[in-house]
Amino acid sequence: MREKKVCRKMLLAVLLGAALTILFSITAFAAPGGLKQTRGSSSSISFTWNSTYATKYDIAWSTNKSSWNYDYSYGVDGYLGGLNAGRTYYVKVREQNSSQWSSTVAMVTSPDYTGSRQIYQTNATTSSVSIKWQKTSGANRYLIETKLGNQNYVKKGVVKSNTATLKGLKSGQEYYVRITPYRTSGSFNAMGYSFSTSGIKTVTGKVTGLKASEGSTSKLYFTWNRKTTVKGYQIELIALKNNKKKYVNVQGSYPYQTVAVSEKTFYKARIRSYILMSNNAKKYSAWSGYTYVCAQSSRLSGRQSGTSYTLSWSKVAGATGYQVYISNNYRTGYRKLATTRSTSYKIRGLSRGNGYYIKLVPVKKVGGKVYRSTTNRYTNIYMSKYR
Repeated sequence: MREKKVCRKMLLAVLLGAALTILFSITAFAAPGGLKQTRGSSSSISFTWNSTYATKYDIAWSTNKSSWNYDYSYGVDGYLGGLNAGRTYYVKVREQNSSQWSSTVAMVTSPDYTGSRQIYQTNATTSSVSIKWQKTSGANRYLIETKLGNQNYVKKGVVKSNTATLKGLKSGQEYYVRITPYRTSGSFNAMGYSFSTSGIKTVTGKVTGLKASEGSTSKLYFTWNRKTTVKGYQIELIALKNNKKKYVNVQGSYPYQTVAVSEKTFYKARIRSYILMSNNAKKYSAWSGYTYVCAQSSRLSGRQSGTSYTLSWSKVAGATGYQVYISNNYRTGYRKLATTRSTSYKIRGLSRGNGYYIKLVPVKKVGGKVYRSTTNRYTNIYMSKYR
């Protein structure tokens, strides 16, 4: 009986020892897990993995997964220096003298700080801009951010190429754009150095408030509501006497321009703004609506008959009528006598021996709205006592 108990104890001891040996061998040579990159510069990568409680680990790295270089670490943190910028390296680790390698993980260095850092604008709409830049060696992604004025940068997207169209912007604004090239392995981004520019503009909305004032027989003085971010404006004039078009380019953002015109005609006038791309190409806003303008009319002619005076004038192309005004003072006090479609008008009931001042205002009615010429010119008549 005693011998049987001793045999059983010996057998249990042998089995326990065998189990511990197998467990120790499995634990000692387990493949490390959790290998991942933690940092990446233009010449180095840092990485870590889960501990298997080994005292030393082998590190293998390659650029092609076929030809390997080796290093080692006494902990679960690895570092490889002297690498090339903007490259992908393949890394794996194992316990020293083990045949069980970890999974191979792609790791990346950041792109090099070389080449042009210019950003060029190539297109624009009221809500988007298109840009391009020189490729950064080793970058396979570009982070693009924008901001207005002193605001913080906001991410607009990530692209693979060196061109991008940024959407969802505000019209008539000037943006700062920042680009950060980087190389990604899919699980880690090695960020390069950012570069930025200002003056990336969206097209404005329609210019408003176009009107003509204080002209002469051969000039109109145009004003409109200013668009501060534009490089200039273009005014279109269409003479209603012959439908001939005239374009006037205005440089700068200030809202005024004197334009030479022909007399005796109304013009259809509209305006649009423009901004310049990096190659000086113009990107225009939509046209404003049309307004109708006319320079000051020519002087009147006429003849007296008793206490009446008959005025006559040349036809103004495009006019739908003429307003006749009279005053005893050439500066103020003008009252409207009549609106006529004719090119003559007879004023009755004037006083002999008195002088009068007459203004003629050509008008054009379009869709219920009346447009008037910019007349400041008057004609002085004297009622003789003897006619």
